[in-house]
Amino acid sequence: MLPAKRIDELLKHTGLRKNSLATKLGFVNSGIFNHILSGRNGISPNLARKICGVYPEISEIWLLSGNGDMLYPKHSTVDNEAIGQQLKGIFTQLEKLNELHEKVDDLQKAITSLTKN
Repeated sequence: MLPAKRIDELLKHTGLRKNSLATKLGFVNSGIFNHILSGRNGISPNLARKICGVYPEISEIWLLSGNGDMLYPKHSTVDNEAIGQQLKGIFTQLEKLNELHEKVDDLQKAITSLTKN
């Protein structure tokens, strides 16, 4: 896919026009995009980094080469409440295990004491 097509896809994804995207990326005007869309220039690594800095879901490799997908796959959402409940259960089990370990130590001491007599 040519750089101009990738910029078109990026503009569609962001819902912005060239000038708005240029401003969002810190450029004074859309000249950088005009040069890419006309075929005069490609997408530089610096521009790709700026775009990905603002839009982290965009693949830098795709911007630079056209290889792969434009968007990174969505990550599954983390259920913090479920993780918290699981951790609570783990800590409860660890406390019980420590209590049992102490009882075993006490029993071993009692056995040792009885066998000495």
